[in-house]
Amino acid sequence: MNRTDNPVVRAVARVPVSVRTKLLAAFAVIAALLVVVGVLGLRVLGQSNARIESLGTLQLRAATYQSLQTQAQQLSRGAPATIAVRGLDDPLPAKVSLISPALDPGSTTVEVWLRVENAKGTLKAGTPVRTIITGRTAKNALLVPSEAVQTGPDGESRFVLVIKPNGTAAKQSVTLGIRTSESAQVLSGLTPADTVITTGGYGLDEGTKVKVGAAPTEAGGEKE
Repeated sequence: MNRTDNPVVRAVARVPVSVRTKLLAAFAVIAALLVVVGVLGLRVLGQSNARIESLGTLQLRAATYQSLQTQAQQLSRGAPATIAVRGLDDPLPAKVSLISPALDPGSTTVEVWLRVENAKGTLKAGTPVRTIITGRTAKNALLVPSEAVQTGPDGESRFVLVIKPNGTAAKQSVTLGIRTSESAQVLSGLTPADTVITTGGYGLDEGTKVKVGAAPTEAGGEKE
């Protein structure tokens, strides 16, 4: 199609203004379109960032939910507990009387009831207290840091990386017992003589040469 056959071109040509004015108007329209595109792009980008933040919140909530679920499974009715009350020198003994069978996904909490003797009326309704509940216990347990435990490709099995006598890293399947956010009990797969890689194990291939370094000094501690 010839430009002279374009109705838009003919309409613009008939406008009784100078060519310079027409060019300025065209540039103004293009600039306005660019501004609109930029605003729409920023809006889409903002929505994407909001989705990413929402996903991060969901991942954090899922991790908290899983950790709380693990801790709740270690509680049982009749488990001993102590209740510390501000203003009282000694904590009060108590026992777990009820554990909710379901976790609250909204607040990521589990409801636990304690029974405490209050014949003297020491505790008042609404008094804030601090409670320590004793969960499952194990004597002479073999523990490793929780960060040393990795999950296998099947999503179920667990393993740690150990240092073999030749100084290379190797995967060692383990069976876990009681777990906390800091440590995990190893029921089988390790012995006290094994050297476990506690940090930096993720992404470390089997057979990689490993050098055991000195333990880092604690903040404020003296160097030998």
